[in-house]
Amino acid sequence: PAQSMSLVGDFNKWNEGATPMSRDAFGTWEVTLPPEAIPHRSKVKFCAVTPEGSKVYRVPAWIRWSCPDLGKFGSTYDGIYWDPASSTDDLCFKGFTAPRPEMPQSLRIYEAHVGMSSIEPKCNSYLEFA
Repeated sequence: PAQSMSLVGDFNKWNEGATPMSRDAFGTWEVTLPPEAIPHRSKVKFCAVTPEGSKVYRVPAWIRWSCPDLGKFGSTYDGIYWDPASSTDDLCFKGFTAPRPEMPQSLRIYEAHVGMSSIEPKCNSYLEFA
């Protein structure tokens, strides 16, 4: 487990000490930020310090958009904070007026992780999953 964790990104100039996270009784890391602390389209990552003292950067699991630096070969992915409601100048969706899709009447499965669906310590096949 990580010894410490912080949220870093464009919003705090990638300063690992600026936005430390705290661990609750269940081992979940959390941080509370004021509204609009992270601007729309800002790059963000978690910085975890391992028991050996090395730093590991990871994209948050809850991030809505992730992409590599397209101008840099072999670059790692960055999380992009996506909150277009807080931005008035988002050109990506300017004039976008498509209606919201209707709610389906039956269950839709978007994604299934077949290999890790077993209760046994093994990698499942599709036939075992289905």
